[in-house]
Order: sequence, then C-alpha cells, then structure tokens
Amino acid sequence: MNRITVNKIIGYKKWIPVEVIEGSDEHQEILRWNKAMHIIQWQDKKEMDKQSEIADNEISYEQKQEETGFELVDEDEPSPEEWYIQNEENKVIWEAVQTLPENQRIIVILFFYRGYSFREISRMLGKRLYTIQKSYQSALDKLKPILEEKIF
Repeated sequence: MNRITVNKIIGYKKWIPVEVIEGSDEHQEILRWNKAMHIIQWQDKKEMDKQSEIADNEISYEQKQEETGFELVDEDEPSPEEWYIQNEENKVIWEAVQTLPENQRIIVILFFYRGYSFREISRMLGKRLYTIQKSYQSALDKLKPILEEKIF
C-alpha cells in the first residue's frame, strides 16, 4: 500500500501534514473533514464578497442625510450599547466553540453558523445521522457550563 502525505485540519484555517496509507479509514476521515472545512471557507469568501458588493452599492449615511435633510434612524439597528454587548457575547461563544474537539467543532459550525441540517452534515462527513446528532448534543453539553460562566 502507498503511504502518502495529506494536510489534516487542526483548526479553522490551520493545517498540518500527516502521513497515512492511501485509502485507509484515517485517510478517508481526513478527506471528509477537509471537504467540510473547504465548504466553510468557500462560504466565508462568498459571504465576504457579497457584503463587499452590498457596501459598494449602498448610499452612505451622510449622503442620505444630505438628500432628506433629516437624521435617519433605523429602528431595526441595535443601539451602540446593544451592539457592543451582542458583539462581546458572540466573541465569547466563538472562543468557546474553538475549545471543542475537532469533530464536534466542525459539526457545530456547520449546523449553527452555516445552517446545514443534521442530515446534510451526515452526508457531507460520511457519518450516520445519529452520530452527528449525538456529537452535536455532546458539544452543547460541553459549551453550556463554559457559556453560563462567561456570559451569565
């Protein structure tokens, strides 16, 4: 059997070379995780491009104010205090997610941040649906005490 070197994901955008036997279970597992991470990174790039395009097409706040002569207030936008609190909570949540084992972290990111269903994640990673659901529940059980301590 051929031994090959592949890049294994150890974190978000972090890779290490690992030597494995081509076609082995470990090799297949690395390929599945890498595929999932590539999908996440592709979606990030797509979202950033979309946000950039929206920003390029938007009229600035100052231009709107000049056109109308009134100060515009967006009711849907959070106040600066609300935005700060929400932003800090999101940072704490993201840091807590990064402490999870790799398989649970990827499942949480795909489900919570990317909106994939458990069924889609199980197809993507080549795992049984029950395994994905149990891993997600286990991740939530690990996150709960961390988040209760830091946020509440």
